[in-house]
Amino acid sequence: MATAPTLPLVTVEDYFKNGLWKEWEYDNGVLVPRHSGSPEHARLAGRLIKLLAGVDWLVPFTGQILSIPWDRRYRVPDVSFYPDGVGPGESLENQVPPVVIFEVLSPSDPMVEMRSKCAEYQRLGIPHIYIVSPADRGVLVPHGIGFLPVEKIEIEVNGRRAEISIEDLFGPA
Repeated sequence: MATAPTLPLVTVEDYFKNGLWKEWEYDNGVLVPRHSGSPEHARLAGRLIKLLAGVDWLVPFTGQILSIPWDRRYRVPDVSFYPDGVGPGESLENQVPPVVIFEVLSPSDPMVEMRSKCAEYQRLGIPHIYIVSPADRGVLVPHGIGFLPVEKIEIEVNGRRAEISIEDLFGPA
């Protein structure tokens, strides 16, 4: 009977010391690719930041590491936003979760992995989680064990509201 190959595990220390978080997420010693290399992926991440630039009560972060405290796991969402005056914290141990997360799908992203990420984000208490699908030119939100399409991105934090239309997101730069 064939056995699965044994992967060399990476320590948390090596993950951070060697800057592996830039291209990989960390899952209990295993590196998981971030799938963020396409120009369309980068364009949409930048577009989200640009479209919300006029919202002075949200501050964008890219490449922000999120610690999943109940597991030895680190996620790196494509774009996250914190309320003005609140940042991610000085250390991963004292990290404040963002109020908005955007993940831009790549063709190689397994949806089961995206469901797992969203479940972790929900457990962290992140109120706004959006999955941007360039292939479908649409946006999804987690719902139960799946996803639902939305007609617009709506963000509400402390009584303040912002929204992005799907047309604006996928429109010309």
